[in-house]
Amino acid sequence: MGEKGVRAFEALLRSQKKLEELYLMNDGISEEAAKALSELIPSTDKLKVLHFHNNMTGDEGAIAISEMVRKSPLLENFRCSSTRVGTDGGISLAEALGACVNMKKLDLRDNLFGIEAGLALSKAITKLTSLKEIYLSYLNLEDEGTTEIVNALKMSVPGLEVLELAGNEITAAAAQIFAALLGATKILKKLGLSENELKNEGSIVIAKVLKRQTGLKELDLSSNLVQTAGARALANAVANKKGFELLNINGNAISKEGLDDVKDIFKAQMCLGRWMRMMLIYGRIG
Repeated sequence: MGEKGVRAFEALLRSQKKLEELYLMNDGISEEAAKALSELIPSTDKLKVLHFHNNMTGDEGAIAISEMVRKSPLLENFRCSSTRVGTDGGISLAEALGACVNMKKLDLRDNLFGIEAGLALSKAITKLTSLKEIYLSYLNLEDEGTTEIVNALKMSVPGLEVLELAGNEITAAAAQIFAALLGATKILKKLGLSENELKNEGSIVIAKVLKRQTGLKELDLSSNLVQTAGARALANAVANKKGFELLNINGNAISKEGLDDVKDIFKAQMCLGRWMRMMLIYGRIG
């Protein structure tokens, strides 16, 4: 749609004084188009849902979107994913999100935030105490940004149910913060950490606390360089957990013997009448 497309709707946009939901998906929302939206919509003080996805907004466009976010105190559901936002735009969005204390679902996946924007986001999260779901995959957060964000969630967001942090170059050095989060909550239902580098060491740290955590239903540690010892630890941690539904350890480096051990651990529990959905390793076995 671009800027020309946005401005073609000028009369309609300017008339929206009680707008509650706005979705702009795959619309070619460039920097200029984002600025036009911010200019033409007269009021966002009643906006509850704002979605931008798969656009080419970039940093300057994200700064324009931030102005809309900052003026939307009732915002509950915000998505700005796959929009080519870098560090500057990420910081601007993070600072604006701090004003959205009613936020329940936040999706910032697939941008180029980096550590600095991650640290800014961790500060905003301390104010988002109503969050239920947060999706932060593929943001280049690394261990430093991830640790600050997860610590903020642990300290400030007691009702968190879904956390996704796939593809952020997270190593075993940051595993303890996930263990701390799991140990502090019975509410978290889904934890997605695929395509990181937690390896055996990190997966075993998580497995140890998972035995005592009662709320989690899904754990995704696929493509994390996990080997046989880590897979066994994870299987033993969840196979006997009431209500647990999915352990995804696909795409790791588990030996044939290790794979058989994992299968046997779950089979033993299934013989007791329990059902478990599993995704195991039929990719790289080494």
